Amino acid sequence: MEKPYKEKETIEREDFWATTSNKQLSSVQHVKTILAQHGRPDIVVPDNVLFEGGDS
Repeated sequence: MEKPYKEKETIEREDFWATTSNKQLSSVQHVKTILAQHGRPDIVVPDNVLFEGGDS
């Protein structure tokens, strides 16, 4: 049985440092854009979310 074709949604924004389809990385980029200057967020992400699949 063939798997149905699933289109990847790629997030591309001028205020993001990377164009990616990785939703976890997009969330981290979003937090950075809304963080106040010198702000310090607490973010919990799965292991390797920032380095998997070349999305860095």
